[in-house]
Amino acid sequence: MANTLATVHQRGIPVIVMNARLSARSAARYARFQPFFKLIAQHVDHLLCLHQDDAHRLSN
Repeated sequence: MANTLATVHQRGIPVIVMNARLSARSAARYARFQPFFKLIAQHVDHLLCLHQDDAHRLSN
């Protein structure tokens, strides 16, 4: 997936994640893989969340 996002980003195609959600429980688990998710996040142009709590967890 990271390669696909990188390719799309290199071609100038915007990457938009809609209805993004991340529970507190999942955020704690994903914290172990934070470097990987930061790499993926570099290629996301817009991240849209329904709830502010999810947006906050995803931005950290």
